Amino acid sequence: MAEAAWVLQRWWLRGDWALEAPPAPPLAETLRALGARLDEAAPEAAYVAVTGDGARLQTFGEGEAQALGLAELWHEIAARTAPRGQLGAADLAAPERYETRPRAVGTELDRQPAQGYRLLVTRHSIVVEGSAGYYGFWSDDGRAPQIHTAQPG
Repeated sequence: MAEAAWVLQRWWLRGDWALEAPPAPPLAETLRALGARLDEAAPEAAYVAVTGDGARLQTFGEGEAQALGLAELWHEIAARTAPRGQLGAADLAAPERYETRPRAVGTELDRQPAQGYRLLVTRHSIVVEGSAGYYGFWSDDGRAPQIHTAQPG
């Protein structure tokens, strides 16, 4: 978190952040920030694409697709990091929240070789396909959340 804040501050103070390509944020933080956007929109499901140069979020239902570049992703993460801890633990653990589930999947994806990902996110499952052959399915069926993965053989 401190590193993200430092990078954003450096670009802001130098004024050339639009000219310098920022590094991609960790997938866990990217998916957490996008999950928080989903919590605000409250769709039944969403399509998320994360690549080396940004992310795309498309909800099913009302709303329109949102494209975020790397600098926008860092701004989104920083904006959502600042108020953390102001919600009670029960609120964050609520099963209908999107924010925490994609973050858990992002933690798994951060351990994989660098690649782009496409995710289908619903209230109780997340399906992930990677550009290098990664496939994962995360489900929450009332027990502990589990992610099932497959790598190309």
